[in-house]
Amino acid sequence: MFALRWLPRELLSGGLSLGVYLGMEWGLTLVWWVDVTAALLTYGALHLVIARKKEADEIQARGLSLTQAELHAKVNNGLDMARQFAALAKTIPQSPMAPVLQDISQVVEQIFNHFLDDPSDYRKVFAFVDNDISLGLKLAEFYTKYSQTPGLGSEEQQMLQDKEKVIHKFLEGCQQCYRKCLEDDFQEFDLHADYLHKLLDSESFTITTGKY
Repeated sequence: MFALRWLPRELLSGGLSLGVYLGMEWGLTLVWWVDVTAALLTYGALHLVIARKKEADEIQARGLSLTQAELHAKVNNGLDMARQFAALAKTIPQSPMAPVLQDISQVVEQIFNHFLDDPSDYRKVFAFVDNDISLGLKLAEFYTKYSQTPGLGSEEQQMLQDKEKVIHKFLEGCQQCYRKCLEDDFQEFDLHADYLHKLLDSESFTITTGKY
C-alpha cells in the first residue's frame, strides 16, 4: 500500500474508474448498470489500496494541533541540528570520527526532510526527533570539545573511546529509525528509538556536566 494526498488520490481513482467505465461501455457494450458497478468497484478498490496522507494541519502532537507553519519550524530546527553535526565534523578533520559525524548530519537531514513529504509521521516519532537527536548533538559537542584537549590521561582517553562507541551506535540507530520511518514500520521504529533513548540517557551525566 502507498499513500497520496487527497487531491492526487481522488484524481487517480476517479480517472481510472472513468477509464474502466468507458472501456466497458464502448468496448464490451454491456448493460449500463454493469459498467457503473464495475467503475464503482474500481473506485472503492483503489481507495483501499491507496491510503490518504494526512495534511500537516491534521497532525496531532502532544495533544495539540501542529500547523504547517509549526511543522516547518520543527523541520528548520532539525536541519539546523544537521548542519551543526557537519560543523562539528570540520573541527576534527583528521579524526576517524569526522566522517561518522558527517554521516549523522546526512541522516538527520533526511529524517527532517521526510516530514515535509509525509507530515503525519511526525506525530508518530516526535519524542525521538524532539529529544534524542538533540541529546545526540550534545554528545557530539562533548566529544569534539574534549577530544581536542591536550594532556589527557589514560582514564580520559578511555572515556573518549567509550563516547566514540556511543556515537557509532547513535548513527546506526538514526539510520535504522529513518528506514523504519520510510517503511511505516513504527513498531520496529519504537524499538530502535527506545534503545537509543536509553543509550543516550545513560550518557546524560557527562554530557550535561562536562565531567569525565
